[in-house]
Amino acid sequence: MGKTRRTLADGRYVLRAEPVGSGGMGVVWRAADVLLDRDVAVKELRLPEGLSESERRVLRERAMTEARAAGRLNHPGIVTVHDVLIEDGRPWIVMGLVEGSSLYSVVRQEGPLTPQRTAEIGDGLLAALRVAHAAGILHRDIKPQNVLLDRDGRAVLTDFGIAAVIGATRGLTGTGSVMGTLGYVAPERLAGRGVEPASDLWSLGATLYFAVEGRPAYDTDDPAELVAAVLSRDPRPAERAGPLSSTLLGLMARRPDERLSADVAAERLREVAVGVTGGDQPTVRVTAPTEEQAAAPTRELTAKPTEPLPPEANGPRARRVSPTRVAAAIVIAVALLAGALATGYTLAPGEASDRETTRDGSRPGGSPSATTPVSSSASPPARGFTTPPNVCLYLTEHPEVIAPLIPRAKLRSAHKATNSCEWEPGRDRDGEITELDVEAPLLPANLGGCPTTGERLPGIGDEAYIVEEADLDDRGWRDRDVRVYFRVDNLAVCVKHQRASQASMPPSAEAAVIEFARAVDRWVQQAS
Repeated sequence: MGKTRRTLADGRYVLRAEPVGSGGMGVVWRAADVLLDRDVAVKELRLPEGLSESERRVLRERAMTEARAAGRLNHPGIVTVHDVLIEDGRPWIVMGLVEGSSLYSVVRQEGPLTPQRTAEIGDGLLAALRVAHAAGILHRDIKPQNVLLDRDGRAVLTDFGIAAVIGATRGLTGTGSVMGTLGYVAPERLAGRGVEPASDLWSLGATLYFAVEGRPAYDTDDPAELVAAVLSRDPRPAERAGPLSSTLLGLMARRPDERLSADVAAERLREVAVGVTGGDQPTVRVTAPTEEQAAAPTRELTAKPTEPLPPEANGPRARRVSPTRVAAAIVIAVALLAGALATGYTLAPGEASDRETTRDGSRPGGSPSATTPVSSSASPPARGFTTPPNVCLYLTEHPEVIAPLIPRAKLRSAHKATNSCEWEPGRDRDGEITELDVEAPLLPANLGGCPTTGERLPGIGDEAYIVEEADLDDRGWRDRDVRVYFRVDNLAVCVKHQRASQASMPPSAEAAVIEFARAVDRWVQQAS
């Protein structure tokens, strides 16, 4: 007799002795469904360590809700969810078994795919996503490891069991959640502006980029550097993508409203998949000139694409952020969970719109970047500061400006090259830790931790934005961050206030941060 195997649901599902895979959110087992006499895949969801029982209960309930919603999806490109259950205090999701390998394994073992094969996979995955989005379900973790290729070569998207249902988690957490894998998470999600169907399209573009290039679009192992790169620059131009190149860049545009729509992306992918075009640039019909035209002076002619193409990746190298701040989940003010976004969840108080308009009512152009902040007004004038005013020295000499944010504040570090400084009082009487970071460089500058889009703040600088976030890391710390960005001529000022507690969520400091920004703005205006 062999070793007794583990069973679930009173013996209905019999798990094989060893798991067949694992990831950020759990372990996958091959199992036998003895009731229906079929093989299935069973995913055991692993909850983060350090949570209270009430927090674990919330996560279990959320996982069950999302898995049941995913079970309503019916498409050949989506792994079917058969059942959800709780065993040993953990959620388990029973799914259809796909015989094959992940896209990640195939590319790693066999090398990059051809543009035509990549487009074929992308077309199938996009069709599956459109069905899910129509049902109000987002995936949130599209990546090569979650794309399975069956023995017939069909691409199937798995892990919808941990995807978010739009609005479904708000009654459980009071806010949304951030789940995903760095390098495949859209910029707007990293910036705390919420998630939307376009976010899944960005992740799809990053997945197809890996498939055709054999490497990630943003190729670095440093979490903070990776986040800063996604927020501040376009991916490196694809070298092997050929006719897919502009489609990949279109899917990965940093602004959701500049991203290719699902309809346009599907048309382009289908054309490349069936070999209709030699490239996905617009086709220009050329006819022979008449005798009069031939005799006329030559003029340069250009063809304008029907949809603007994203700019080339030419942004500066992103500023590296201290690993200590990554581990503490207070790095470049992005909602990370101890540097491992794939395994945690955050609390974010709602989306801020990234659809600003200019003062004359038109839409701003270009992608938002930490290098050149998006402006709702005209471009910064040529005049301005030749050297940045020393904001850190001003704050050192005027501690009363900092006092509403951090009583008894002390300077932790100052960097002359970046005109930045960090302040902290240590742990206060309530066990909370408070930090204040201020940067004031001349543009262009790398300000990856500041909201160059979001809620507008009137009356501060030439333009100003604010974002507030709250999250819970896997060590039980509750963080509340408020960030303000404002510009005066060619000077960019970034204010980041973070407060962390292990007892309860710290109160909002939004009003105090705004008043602090106004005080700095008044001094900067006098110094100009």
